[in-house]
Amino acid sequence: MKINDALEYIKGFIWNFKDYDNIERNLYGLNELIATKDCYKRKWFFNKLVVIVSISIIEALLIDLIYRLKDGTNHFPAKLKVKQNIIKQNIRSKLCNKDNSLKNLSLS
Repeated sequence: MKINDALEYIKGFIWNFKDYDNIERNLYGLNELIATKDCYKRKWFFNKLVVIVSISIIEALLIDLIYRLKDGTNHFPAKLKVKQNIIKQNIRSKLCNKDNSLKNLSLS
């Protein structure tokens, strides 16, 4: 899948423009890292950078999901309504940032 195709695909479900912009920049950066990696003899040197950028894309997608759950509580699947508080507690307990900003996020 090409980057423009991927961006067009995710544009429809990203809740926040700022998150989409972050994902877009990181996807282009990831593409450049992979292209540059192929030009060097020591390709392993770029592996850590590729992993870091890939994880930042995943993080942005997860943060978007968390805010979607927080802001759109009516969108929570009906069959999981019974477990809603347990799922939110689990998500909240697993959030971990150095500045602890998302750890105290209210998901009600």
